[in-house]
Amino acid sequence: MVPPCRGDIDAVRALIPLQKGQKITEDIMINGR
Repeated sequence: MVPPCRGDIDAVRALIPLQKGQKITEDIMINGR
């Protein structure tokens, strides 16, 4: 694997909360909460 540059690290850190938020939203829709 190629080590990511600083910009890539920042992008990944920005995407992680979005992906967790999407997962939570999907769980809520599936569970009907």
